[in-house]
Amino acid sequence: MPALTQSKPAKTQPDTPTLATPQTRVYIINVGANSSHHPLRSVVYEDGRFELVPIPEPTEPDNSNKSACSTSYKRYRDCRAYNTNHPLCDVVPIPERYLDRAVHDDPDFDTMTYGDTLTGRGRALTQVRQGDWLLFLANLVPLDAQYMFKAFHGLFLVGLMVVDTTLSTTQATPIAMDDARLARFAANAHVIAHQAQQEAQQAATPTLTTPC
Repeated sequence: MPALTQSKPAKTQPDTPTLATPQTRVYIINVGANSSHHPLRSVVYEDGRFELVPIPEPTEPDNSNKSACSTSYKRYRDCRAYNTNHPLCDVVPIPERYLDRAVHDDPDFDTMTYGDTLTGRGRALTQVRQGDWLLFLANLVPLDAQYMFKAFHGLFLVGLMVVDTTLSTTQATPIAMDDARLARFAANAHVIAHQAQQEAQQAATPTLTTPC
């Protein structure tokens, strides 16, 4: 289970400044679909606007038990574009075979949350504290007026979160699904996956009964 952070928008009221201080730590995180997720790519348009395409979930969730969590994964057809009122699949080339794939929509700029596993780069996030900055970079590919990718691509700054609160949990110290602290992160992809995994484990555990 990941370390999770919830952030406030970088643009806030004047009485809640988000300027960095000498104590502020800045974490740079590469996100979104890139060349390793072909044919999915995050794009930048000729006018400078961009769309961040989330990566697929590593494994397709098992919906056989039809639980609330196992069926609550967002799909590519559910993702919205940030520059228009259209679905993301209407403004970015997403093959039809991916439309019903579960997406790992993280960071979530609607709920302003981000999570990561406690391995590799995610291990550093265990040190995140209130007021720290999360800078998100993405590999964007230009999309021309004919809805075609161009060869050039590069890293772009696509988002900033200023940490408000954090929540950490591990297999040794799991968070119960009814823990009130999870409510703030309920829509985060890591929480959905964690709760679906707990439900699957509970469903697989046999119930022992004693005959009368």
